[in-house]
This record gives sequence, structure tokens and C-alpha cells, in this order.
Amino acid sequence: MKNFGYYAFDDTSKNRLALNRCSRESDAHPLMVNCAGHFASRFPFMTDNKDGRLDYYIIYVNSGTLTFFNHEKSTGAGSGSLVLIPPREGYKYSYCGGEELGYYWLHFTGSSVKQRLDEYSIDSFPKIYSCGETNRIVQRFQSIFDAFEKQDRFRDRELSALLDRMLIAIARSLSVAGNSSDAMSKSVRYINANYSSDIKIPDLAAMEHLSTSRYNFLFKERFGVSPKKYILKLRMSWARELLLSTDLPIKQIGIMCGYEDSHFFSKCFKSFFGIPPTQCRVEQ
Repeated sequence: MKNFGYYAFDDTSKNRLALNRCSRESDAHPLMVNCAGHFASRFPFMTDNKDGRLDYYIIYVNSGTLTFFNHEKSTGAGSGSLVLIPPREGYKYSYCGGEELGYYWLHFTGSSVKQRLDEYSIDSFPKIYSCGETNRIVQRFQSIFDAFEKQDRFRDRELSALLDRMLIAIARSLSVAGNSSDAMSKSVRYINANYSSDIKIPDLAAMEHLSTSRYNFLFKERFGVSPKKYILKLRMSWARELLLSTDLPIKQIGIMCGYEDSHFFSKCFKSFFGIPPTQCRVEQ
């Protein structure tokens, strides 16, 4: 994946570094996206910003390993890792080269940011998160990139809404990862990474060295639903996200969510949400 970035505004003042042209602090609106993009490299580098930025900084690693430094300690953040750096907090990270590194980045500000982060239980660095539902977060980044490209008078408001949805997606992923740190961890991670595939419950039970009946009982005890309903919920949630945030054909969305038969997909969707996929897209 290539390097690119989108910016909500461009400060061309000669008194400011071009690198920080999107570093701003504002309480004019509850949530404001300053800039976002993707970085990729095979060459070693180090970033050392002792003074930090004026806004919040999200880094989501999608390939390779980025090493973060906290005083004398260093911690590797591999694929699927997410870091949130708060305003005016110095940060330092490096990449050693070799396997290609790739990470998404986003800077944001606003009057309600701290309240939202507290509400969603998203902590700042030195906390390094390992997210479960990675494709959902990548899709959120892509939606933000798409909104930047529109360049109309609704752009900033749409970016604000998409940022909130991204924070919710991150919080949900972290919640799943946190709740699965016990005997169900292997199967839950597998489900969240492969829910669009044909998943067999006996195979999930085997991952946890349990009988199928015992696995079903323990799963429902922890998550409140059976494994099949848990998978269905993930599939339907992902289908709705794709319907609302893309113009992909409904048949293609069904395939991406694990349904080769578009009629069966529509039937499942209507049973779950009460409306067919076509109506969901019309009513957004």
C-alpha cells in the first residue's frame, strides 16, 4: 500500500513546519478530523517528536512492526496494534527495515474528545492495544478517506460522524479482545477474523479442547448468545456497514459476508433487521 494523506486545511504559513500543517487544537465542534492517511516503508526510520502535537494521534499498524519508546522501555506494535497519543505528549517510534511496514494514521481534536474516549474506555499511550476486528477498523479509515475526497460543504460534518463511528468500532474491537482473554480466546479470535467464512462449531470447540455441547454452553454463558448467533450478528453488522458506507452491489456484499446465495442473504438480513438490504440502503 502506498503513502498518502488527506488534510482538512492547509496552513501555508512560513512560520510553521509543513510537517505540522494539520496539527491544531480546537473546541469549535465536538469532534474534528484534522488529517488522515497511510504510511508505508521498507526502509529504517525513527520519529522523535519531543513536544508532541496539538491534537490526538491514532496509529493503526496493518503490516510489519513499529517499535514505540516510553522512557527507557521499548515495545513492539505488530499488525493489528493500535496506539492513541494525546495532545502535547512527546512520542518516539522507529522501524528497523526489512518486511514492509504499513500503518494508518489519523489526527483529530474537538470539545468532546476526552469525554468520548473516557466513555469508550480508550486509553492513551503507553497502552498499546491489539484489536480483534481489524477489517472493520480499516473500513472506517477508508470511509474517512472517501469523505475527504468529496470536498463539499458537508465534508467536515461527515468526517465528524465517521470519526465517532471509528472510535466506537475501536472500542468494540477492544471489548471483544478483552472479553476473550480466557479459555475461549482462540476460537473468539478465529471467529472475528473469519466470520465471513464457513465456520463449523465442532471446529471451534476443538480449538478450545472442548466437546461441542460444552463449548456451546460456555460460549452462551459468556457472550449471552450461541456461537451461531454471534457469527450471524458479526455478519449482519458488517453487511449493514458495507451497505451504508459503500456503493457495492448487494450481491457482492452478501458474498463478502459469507453468503453465496444473494436471496438467502437478503432473507437473513431482513430476518435480523426487519427490513431488506435494499431498504436499509435507501433509508440511510
